[in-house]
Amino acid sequence: MTYFKSENPISYYLLLAILVFTIVLFSVFAVIGRLDITSSIICIIGINLLAFYFIGRYLCILRLFEDRISLNYIYPFKIEREYNFNGISEIDGRGNYDYNSSQLDGGLGRTFYRCFYNLYLTDNDGKLLNIKYNISEKENREFIVLLQKLIAKKKY
Repeated sequence: MTYFKSENPISYYLLLAILVFTIVLFSVFAVIGRLDITSSIICIIGINLLAFYFIGRYLCILRLFEDRISLNYIYPFKIEREYNFNGISEIDGRGNYDYNSSQLDGGLGRTFYRCFYNLYLTDNDGKLLNIKYNISEKENREFIVLLQKLIAKKKY
């Protein structure tokens, strides 16, 4: 039985738009002679790698089942991973950017931005699962709340 399923995050569509835009823009620059082909290719690759680093790492569709979490990573390659567990004793869901912690150091911004979430689960055997995923913030809150409710009901 599926308890939770996330949708395609908007970041996925944003990355595809950036990819198409950079290919069209730098192809036009190459055709009209503003950039040579090599420079255009380097710019396309560089901009898309930066966009992937800041927006698209661990972009996935997440599903929660009774005894496992299934992740379908969707960008840039489709990879499916499943994390099985026999019970959860502890949850630690860490977000991507904590505004309050950056304000604690005087607003100097030492807290690094991550586009993904870390979910640490400790199962009944003491095994630690580190799950990295990138879904929308609203869906992440729903997922964590649902996971905590299921643990409170001793479903795991």
